[in-house]
Formats: sequence, C-alpha cells, structure tokens
Amino acid sequence: MLTVITAAESYDIATLAAVKAALGITGTAEDLTLPPLISRASAAIATACNRVLVEETVEETVRDARCGIMLQRYPVTSVTTVTEDGTGLVPADYEADLGCGIIERLRSDSVGCWARGRTVIRYRAGYTLETMPPDIVQALVMVVAQFRSQAARDPLLRAEETTDVERLEWQVGIDDGIPASVRALLVDHRRPAGA
Repeated sequence: MLTVITAAESYDIATLAAVKAALGITGTAEDLTLPPLISRASAAIATACNRVLVEETVEETVRDARCGIMLQRYPVTSVTTVTEDGTGLVPADYEADLGCGIIERLRSDSVGCWARGRTVIRYRAGYTLETMPPDIVQALVMVVAQFRSQAARDPLLRAEETTDVERLEWQVGIDDGIPASVRALLVDHRRPAGA
C-alpha cells in the first residue's frame, strides 16, 4: 500500500519555457494554450511509463517481505524512516539502491531477510524538473508538438490530396496519443506492469 505524504505541486515534466525553447517558439502568443497541452502530455507519458515521474514524498507499507523490497517509486532521492514490525530502524540496518528503488535489510553488515509482519518505508522519490531525464523531456516535446498539430486540423480528416501537388494523410488510431517514436524514448523508463 502506498500513501502520498507530500504531493507534487505539479505533475508537468517540463516547464513552459523549456517546451517553448524546444519547439522554437519565441513569442507569448501560445502562453495560455501550451500549459494544458504540457499537462496532458505529461499525464500521457506518466501513463505510458506506468509510474509517477515527478518527485513526491510517499509512505509504502509492505507485509511479509522476504529479501529485498522493490519500492513502487524510483529513483529514490532519500529514505526518511524505515519501521520493521513496529520497530524503527537506523540507516545502518538497511541499504538502498536509490536508482532502482530496492531496499535491503542488513544484519551484521550482511544482506538478510526482513522480519515477518509489516514494514513501513517513508521516502522521497521521482525526478525534479532539473533532474528529469532528457529523453523523457524530448518525449514530452514530441507529444506537445503532436497535440498542437492536431488542434490545427479537422480530427475526422483521414486524407487530403491536391492533384499533382501534395497528398496529406493523418496518422490515426494511436493508443492513448503516444506514437511509436515517443514510446521508443520511454522504454528504459517504463515500470513493468505488476511490479
């Protein structure tokens, strides 16, 4: 079970300024229309990654853990408290792989098993805007560009042809608005289902 202790102020994975710079937008004409697109794209990317990407403080309860506990959120930026079956542990009692979010129980400086019962871990995990991986930001920019393009055309138009000049055909039927090129950028950041 996971409880959010301190929620993120925003779930956007890039700032308006960063998106405008990446899209080559210099004016302020889109300053009101871009933020909702950034939020929509951020939500779509988090869904595609099957995880919350922005930093939050959470408390996770695990029952009858054996060896290493794989935390639901990662990367972990800090572990605040660990309680094993009602007893608070000190940092020397556990070891955390912050990047992948695995916490091991140490006994006599060796990896051991957790006590049967309830283990509660309070920690801070996720990315800040400054630490967000560049490929995730690039994926966001690509999705925002796609949303901007879709807003300027008839969503029901499948093809348009001007004889001997050009033929335009819109890509349709993309799962949850994320094209394959964007999904490829997110492969390394996707949390496996059920993990």
